[in-house]
Amino acid sequence: MIFSLKQLITLPELIRLIILKSYVPILIKCSYNSTIIYGSIIRLFGRLFGNEAEILQILPRANHIVTNRESLIILSGQSVYMFGDRHAIYDSLYKLNLENIRFICASHIHFITITESNNVYAVGNNCNGQLGLGDQLCRNEPTKLLMNDIKSATCGHNFTILSTENNQLYGSGNNEYGQLGLGHNRNVCVFEKINLSDVATVSATVYSNIALSKFGIVYSWGGNNVGQLGLGDNVSYNSPQRIWLLNEKIISIATDYMHVLVLSDSGNVFSWGNNSSTQLGIGYSTGFKNRPQKLNLTNIISISCGQYHNFVVDVTGNMYSWGDNEHGQLGLGDKVYRTQPQLVKY
Repeated sequence: MIFSLKQLITLPELIRLIILKSYVPILIKCSYNSTIIYGSIIRLFGRLFGNEAEILQILPRANHIVTNRESLIILSGQSVYMFGDRHAIYDSLYKLNLENIRFICASHIHFITITESNNVYAVGNNCNGQLGLGDQLCRNEPTKLLMNDIKSATCGHNFTILSTENNQLYGSGNNEYGQLGLGHNRNVCVFEKINLSDVATVSATVYSNIALSKFGIVYSWGGNNVGQLGLGDNVSYNSPQRIWLLNEKIISIATDYMHVLVLSDSGNVFSWGNNSSTQLGIGYSTGFKNRPQKLNLTNIISISCGQYHNFVVDVTGNMYSWGDNEHGQLGLGDKVYRTQPQLVKY
């Protein structure tokens, strides 16, 4: 079933929930100019859907959160909760009601949806073949892909990377900067296999990708104009490159527009890429860093990137944020940019 979110709770009720310890952050998702903190309720910092506000909703537990610039989608059990801009693409999700949705990947113009029965559907803009359907025709209706072993996907700007159950990757769409990782720079409109195995997860920036192997090794490929590949240079690569500059085992990766965070098994956080809005958290604003930068954080267990800001959570449940704060998305009670991680008091 698909529902729109309407029920609000008051700030006094939020305080009561916190006192009763029924509000425990379990999932943080940074979006374009906002941050969503999800526990027994959902809390929003910043600007989402054109309204500067904090929105609180009572919901069941989430198992997946998807955001783009205009909307928020939460998967919870057999239900899909949506609010924000009701584009025709979102309405098309109603047509999948007969199949429980377990995963959604969204750019601002196209979607990949995976159901509990492992069916994969594509919908939206297809100008560069990013839907992988063999053509460049846009789809307003969910169209089934002839692939059924897909566990997840990541959507960049007019391209898509699929991850299979046996830890292989496939790419389709725009390949101007080699972001499909296929060893060439030609656009393709069907999913082609990337020469990289044992991939645990993959995450796209606007023109590049970061992949984490099941052994804790990080690879990158695609556009590299602001060092977002973390390789120590600004050369674009059309095939996966190991980031040798990381000397710790990595257990989690996060990306957004043109910067990257990674988390090591020792609880350390590293950042690289665009730093125009202090989003790297290194204490100052500079154009970019093309080498991983170790942040002044310890015992971190969760990381999340927005377009120009970040949130992390440590082992005690403390949250820290930094970067762009034009819309209050750092949750610090003001709109002042932060060059280093700051404790979020809630």
